Amino acid sequence: RGHGAATKEQEEAATFIGAPVIVDAGPGTGKTRTLIRRVEFLVKEKSIKPETILILTFSNEAAGELRERLSDQLGEITANAICVSTFHGFGLQVLHSLGHHIGLDDKQSNLDESAQGELLSDLLGVVECESILDLKRPEATVEEVLRHINYLKDRLILPHQLKDAMGSWSSDFDKSVAERSKALLG
Repeated sequence: RGHGAATKEQEEAATFIGAPVIVDAGPGTGKTRTLIRRVEFLVKEKSIKPETILILTFSNEAAGELRERLSDQLGEITANAICVSTFHGFGLQVLHSLGHHIGLDDKQSNLDESAQGELLSDLLGVVECESILDLKRPEATVEEVLRHINYLKDRLILPHQLKDAMGSWSSDFDKSVAERSKALLG
């Protein structure tokens, strides 16, 4: 995890101009070094305002490391002006600040997997759903329903579109989701 000089390839990625850059590489390959060098290049050599730079990563740990190294390299004031976030965190910021344009309540929150499971467990206890509930293993029912909900979310199928969507599904897994969804719909 050295912070030494960038390789030729890293320097090319860091100094590329004309389009946004995605740095996609395996662990220990110098992604963070490349991103820090890129920000340094943009701010110091191209006079890009730090507040116009967005860096997205997958983990809070990586975002924290980026913030720390940006601060070391560019100073705290410049580093604090740069938006460094996780994809999930940035998406939530966008929803909270702009969601009202698409009818979302600005107090809306998203649930992590654990909270989703708890909410679904509570709902299964009070909603008519005998056709899908495995009384011997209710936690398995929760996991299966969450898996189906995620399947639908991944395909951007909204609740009011579910019935129409089920008619077009053809794979075995799609058909199994359709059968379970029909049971949920009654």
